[in-house]
Amino acid sequence: MKYWDEMLTKYGFGDGDSIPDGIEIYRDVYLKVVNKLAKLKGSGQRYVPYDRDSIHNPYLVCLVPVEWFDAVYFPQQEGSQVWQTADDSLNQVEIPDNEQDGQMRKAVSDAMDLRLDLYLKFTVTVMPEFADFLAGPMLTENQA
Repeated sequence: MKYWDEMLTKYGFGDGDSIPDGIEIYRDVYLKVVNKLAKLKGSGQRYVPYDRDSIHNPYLVCLVPVEWFDAVYFPQQEGSQVWQTADDSLNQVEIPDNEQDGQMRKAVSDAMDLRLDLYLKFTVTVMPEFADFLAGPMLTENQA
């Protein structure tokens, strides 16, 4: 999980200035595995994505109580809904300050050992417009 530590701090990815391609996919894979392992180990916590809309790292992960994850986040995950409940009761749950319980620490450690990045493959392609650019006035003999 080569990007995990970068996702834990608002200063990650060069304070948001060097976001790698496909980071949303990396984060999704990491969270699915870490949370599955945390559930299997009986952790009282889960990690959720937090898209920070500001000048810092926009691809954070946040630690939340399992009760909040199960009642608020997980049911709305499929529909990409905001993190809200009708009566706002679970939105008042105290969020831990990224201090993992023992089972979550073990889940993260075990996930790190699984080399999850090897399951991700990204392909770079050249856009068709590149041929026009190459033949155009930007690259002429006068520029040599």
